[in-house]
Amino acid sequence: MNRKTRPQIIESAQKVLQTMKFIAPHFANGVTQNDIVKALGFDASAVHRCVNTLREEGFIENIPETGRI
Repeated sequence: MNRKTRPQIIESAQKVLQTMKFIAPHFANGVTQNDIVKALGFDASAVHRCVNTLREEGFIENIPETGRI
């Protein structure tokens, strides 16, 4: 799709959703924020904000024993 035919998106929402999609299959062992940065190519501050948003809204939590997400 080119820019004229692409649907309008909210880029910040897209990043949060991509972050959640990456985290979901790893729920048993968790991931680190650095894992997310490497996998998705987002800058560390964007990942930090996405993770904080997901945590604040109750979609994710840290694994107490490891601190991983």
